Amino acid sequence: MESIFDALAHGRPLHHGYWAGGYREDAGATPWSDAADQLTDLFIDKAALRPGAHLFDLGCGNGQPVVRAACASGVRVTGITVNAQHLAAATRLANETGLAGSLEFDLVDGAQLPYPDGFFQAAWAMQSVVQIVDQAAAIREVHRILEPGGRFVLGDIITRVRLPEEYAAVWTGTTAHTLNSFTALVSEAGFEILEVTDLTAQTRCMVSWYVDELLRKLDELAGVEPAAVGTYQQRYLGDIAAKHGPGPAQLIAAVAEYRKHPDYARNEESMGFMLLQARKKQS
Repeated sequence: MESIFDALAHGRPLHHGYWAGGYREDAGATPWSDAADQLTDLFIDKAALRPGAHLFDLGCGNGQPVVRAACASGVRVTGITVNAQHLAAATRLANETGLAGSLEFDLVDGAQLPYPDGFFQAAWAMQSVVQIVDQAAAIREVHRILEPGGRFVLGDIITRVRLPEEYAAVWTGTTAHTLNSFTALVSEAGFEILEVTDLTAQTRCMVSWYVDELLRKLDELAGVEPAAVGTYQQRYLGDIAAKHGPGPAQLIAAVAEYRKHPDYARNEESMGFMLLQARKKQS
């Protein structure tokens, strides 16, 4: 079965959404697409991007965030991925937006970068480090290719708990990290840590957001029109499949079912998101 990341390869945000006032408070007013863009904007701000700077994206996904960065800040971007579908989607998006001259995407292992020392002015890793096998090597490589004083922004899942075995087949596994272990990983690579923020209360996984929307509506229907609950859920999942593909629809259905699991509340409580801003020290 294709992973959700493959299914969403074509120009849709793959990362968490960000609600500055808190997810629980703002989710009803701010749709997913806007919240995902708001997280990208936070990365743009923390990376201190300036026109003409060369940004390195460790794990570019489908290219959607760096297209937004290039439009907002006038930066050049080199992004890497090990996913051929994402490489094709990112390249296609750069062409479609007229940014092919500013954006370059390579199929490259993050632990063995082919770029010279000090080649980039800024770098970021948006929900990608947990997917890398040799994470320490990848962060060291980012440090090597940044110029002295260059900013590095890392945003990623922390204390990720895997779904029970019966649901795990539709999810892409990640390596568990805490806020402190991620900070140590970046510090040990030679970076100066500027800021570390726990954004758990302000962020939400894309899948969880869609499940929240589904269950909110099902709760409403259960109170006034219980016979319509099953029909609405099937239509909702059908719409997801039409927009995003069968993989995401199956995952959303699995997570909605998982909400009934006795361990769900504990597992949900342990899921989080952090943002770290660091700088390569001046020589």
